[in-house]
Amino acid sequence: RARALAQWAQCERPIGLGLLSELLMSRRGEVELRALNPLLGEQDARAAMDGTAALLLRVSRSIFAAKARAVAWKLQRTLASLKAKLSAGGGAAARHATRAA
Repeated sequence: RARALAQWAQCERPIGLGLLSELLMSRRGEVELRALNPLLGEQDARAAMDGTAALLLRVSRSIFAAKARAVAWKLQRTLASLKAKLSAGGGAAARHATRAA
């Protein structure tokens, strides 16, 4: 109850993803996390830091994969459009654009 009251009164800094990310950048992040929450054991603090790192890496990979998919779909549409133009007799300009792509 005392801890909940301290958080409600904003005497204790809430521990969220932002703070965990900051602590992850520090050499003493795990120690600082345990200082912020003395109820955390060494293994729990390590697990929180490891979980934060895993989550941030997963998000980063997901964003990169989404960007790569978007580029691939755009390339696929462009090539399909050029193929259609060539099939319809698009002429030398379309053939040149296909070779450039």
